[in-house]
Amino acid sequence: MSKYLFKNSGKSIKSINKKNIRQEVLDNENILPIGIVLPLRPGSKQNENLFSMTYDENEQIKINLKNLILIKKGEVLGNPDLGTNLINLYNSTNLENIDEIAMEEVKLTVNKYMPFVSLMNYTSSYISATEESSPYYEINILYNYNDIQNELFLKIQTSR
Repeated sequence: MSKYLFKNSGKSIKSINKKNIRQEVLDNENILPIGIVLPLRPGSKQNENLFSMTYDENEQIKINLKNLILIKKGEVLGNPDLGTNLINLYNSTNLENIDEIAMEEVKLTVNKYMPFVSLMNYTSSYISATEESSPYYEINILYNYNDIQNELFLKIQTSR
């Protein structure tokens, strides 16, 4: 009876994983980050220091657009016109044409601060309060950047 030793019959999973990690590090070294992912979270890739970074231009535009829309006017020191009044608008009015007013507010702000983004569609729907959550508006914005259509979903809590 003969004995077979399979010690060197192939590659181990550990060596394959090590090779893949090494290749991923080499691939990521050539790509520079564009911005920081928000909300902030710890960096997980090899070339990220403190915070997780974005490497895709479209992802960074989405983050910047979301922040631009959710910033309240007057909230940024030295730039009182930056942002929108959407939160105040949805909290203080019961207008039937609230979508039109909100879209105009978003359109003016985006045209001023991010003119390279073209807005396509804006919809919002009111979600009533439940036992688990307070009432809020779901906002869906369809926009175009670099001939790529993207969607931005936002939730605005109401104080009603």
